[in-house]
Amino acid sequence: MEQYKHLSFPTEYEKIIERVNAIDPIKYARTRNFINGQITYLSPYITRGVISTKQVMDKILEKQYPYPAIEKIIQELAWREFFKEFGNQKDCKFGMI
Repeated sequence: MEQYKHLSFPTEYEKIIERVNAIDPIKYARTRNFINGQITYLSPYITRGVISTKQVMDKILEKQYPYPAIEKIIQELAWREFFKEFGNQKDCKFGMI
């Protein structure tokens, strides 16, 4: 657990939005599956409704990257939204996902 001590999850909304604005979708697509890859660390905020997947997507789209460069992060946001809605519609209990 020592390697995770550097992680912080700010609770100030402005700091969370800074994290959203700092997303590099190109680096995310290339390295997200590596232990030291570029990931967003936004899951706790999205899961608890502090920010939405649409908000994150809109911020990424504002930067006007070509679609192939942002396709992976958009796909991941879409899957996240799909499973959230699926769980709500089917009253599924996924546990700690």
